[in-house]
Amino acid sequence: MAASGYAGDAGGVGGDRCAATQSVRGRDHRCAQVGHAIAQAPRSLRAGQVQATDDESAASADQSGGRRTGSARYGHGTRKSYGQHLRNYFDWLKAKSIQVETATREDIRCYLVEMATGGQVSAGYCRGARAALILLYETVLKQPDKVSDLPRMKRPYQLPVVLSREEVARLFKVTTNLKHKALLMVGYSAGLRVGEVVRLKVSDVDSKRMQIRVIAGKGAKDRYTVLSERALSVLREYFRAYKPKDWLFPGAELTDHLSERSAQKVFACSRKKAGITKPVTFHTLRHSFATHLLEDGVDIRYIQELMGHDSILTTQRYTHVTQKATGRIKSPLDNMPL
Repeated sequence: MAASGYAGDAGGVGGDRCAATQSVRGRDHRCAQVGHAIAQAPRSLRAGQVQATDDESAASADQSGGRRTGSARYGHGTRKSYGQHLRNYFDWLKAKSIQVETATREDIRCYLVEMATGGQVSAGYCRGARAALILLYETVLKQPDKVSDLPRMKRPYQLPVVLSREEVARLFKVTTNLKHKALLMVGYSAGLRVGEVVRLKVSDVDSKRMQIRVIAGKGAKDRYTVLSERALSVLREYFRAYKPKDWLFPGAELTDHLSERSAQKVFACSRKKAGITKPVTFHTLRHSFATHLLEDGVDIRYIQELMGHDSILTTQRYTHVTQKATGRIKSPLDNMPL
């Protein structure tokens, strides 16, 4: 009897493991379905609703460093975040013993409301999760009524934090590693996102036309931006010392590019050395680039093109942080006879 009991326990454990494995496989299959749907969906749907993609598409992007491959139409970071949104939602359903196909409108809304009121994630994250659910139920499961009126969390209007020109110069000055200096200089001087700068290839730098080509940036869009003469000078020093072959900034494995996390660590280290206490990240270099161009009188439409913004409204945020207008305004306190 004892032997039989142990055998039964073992069978029960095995059964649980089998069920868990099937659950994970089912979740991954859903992710793969969504990835296929993204490739086949109308362009208007992809542009208007999809904020990210699935694990399968992310894997294909990883193989090329996140640059365009086949039907991939979204940036690496976008695909990665979409896969995470799906996994989180499927895990939430599993905890409540709800099947993805049978989840009701109220279940879906409850998931989003819990996320929004939990105080753990940003409004942008909630909007990304909402977009993922819309694609899942509209395009993959063909149940559009369940997501026809999902609540949209309002994105707070926040002005970007920017570095002054002196702070940017100080950042470069304290960065003694040539590769790291080239990385930061190219990021700032061309207004690149961290994911764009680490995925640059040697062939993307056109020293004759003084341009940098960005392939499959945010929204999987290509664009050209400026190549700074000073950045080019540092790049030439870097080329002589490091001799990069394919990726402009290779990682530990020369066949792969530097990771975004490594680039962020480089920035954080230089920021600390420079004594900059503002809450800034690598992306702040991009904000600073646009702001400094506006202060120099560059037409905002050209800045929009260099930054790769779809809407001029996105670029206009920088008009609120420039010193060009407010720098000439004198506070009434300074005119008081105290």
